[in-house]
Amino acid sequence: MGGPVAIEAARLLKDRVIGIIGVDTFRTIGSPPPPKPRVDAIVKPFEADFIGHTRELVTQHLFVPGSHTELANKVAYDMSLSPPRVAIPSLRAVLEYDFTGPLKDVAVPIVAIDSDLGEPVNEARIRKVLPKFHATIITGVGHFLMMEDPARFNAALETEIQALRAPAGS
Repeated sequence: MGGPVAIEAARLLKDRVIGIIGVDTFRTIGSPPPPKPRVDAIVKPFEADFIGHTRELVTQHLFVPGSHTELANKVAYDMSLSPPRVAIPSLRAVLEYDFTGPLKDVAVPIVAIDSDLGEPVNEARIRKVLPKFHATIITGVGHFLMMEDPARFNAALETEIQALRAPAGS
């Protein structure tokens, strides 16, 4: 959910932002938002059993097989305690978020540090919208890569921060 939040924050903060580094996000840039029936189908199980479905989703789909079980369970437990009246509309909003319009208001570099979980990042499609976009992929981790492998994540983050801080053209 951080990608749309970062884009909207950059739109509000304007020239106080030098770049955006997304973490396991931005994969849908350049593709249309899913149709409402698809979003409804994704959200429906959360409406029926928020705690149970959240815990299942997190442990079964946001971590790779062989991940640290205690970490996966802790993240799932914490996320499942979010108030459904906030979490479900937030999930719907992120699923329906269309980057197209908001990105027209953002002129800073946008990069991602992503896991290799799920469908690969389609950099060619994303570059049609953001020509200078790139993603650094950390392999063998899931959606919570910063917690699963902090050493590799922090190194990648430091590299991206330094790149953003470098004078233009260097």
